[in-house]
Amino acid sequence: MAHTFSTAGSGVLGFERDSDLEITGRKDTNNGASSLKNLFATKASGSNISYIKLYDDRDPTFGTTSPDFVFPFPATGDMNVVFHVAYKFANGFSYCAAQEAGKTVTNNPDASLDTHLSRD
Repeated sequence: MAHTFSTAGSGVLGFERDSDLEITGRKDTNNGASSLKNLFATKASGSNISYIKLYDDRDPTFGTTSPDFVFPFPATGDMNVVFHVAYKFANGFSYCAAQEAGKTVTNNPDASLDTHLSRD
């Protein structure tokens, strides 16, 4: 799972990419509070719906902690979620992807889920 984060400097919107988001996810990607502006994901192949789960939590237990947002993702294609006013994750920003809806996190998506986030 390749993960990168880049920013032009302090107080500037950063871009985070995870080229194969899975159930292990990413925890507290900003060392505390973070504001999310945009979520874009693409899946080139697959036959099952996947779910991207976002948590306002520095250290959630994926599969036990209830996510704050769950976005269903089609078997193949693109998805773009725009927060017109950046959504603040005050307790920390964490995220993962799974084949199950709700808080269940057992199976990885059936194909690579390339995820891009715009956040501070």
